Amino acid sequence: MITAKEAVEIAVKYYQEVTSSYALPVVEEVDMSDDDKAWLITLGIERADKGNAVSTLYGNVKIIYKVFSIDAENGNVLSMKIRE
Repeated sequence: MITAKEAVEIAVKYYQEVTSSYALPVVEEVDMSDDDKAWLITLGIERADKGNAVSTLYGNVKIIYKVFSIDAENGNVLSMKIRE
């Protein structure tokens, strides 16, 4: 079984690979699924608001949350979803 720390590292690496992003997500939540088969990792990711140049200049940043389901046995990423 992989540890919570390993699951977080897998989620961050997966996010960066599939999005080609160099932004470092922030760990918001770490939880085990009800059936104890998957780690549920929530990452907070900063996104610049797509407003005009002035809003970008003054740092209007939106944080989106993504939940990653990581197989607790083998570390495979099962899903990446936007948290509502």
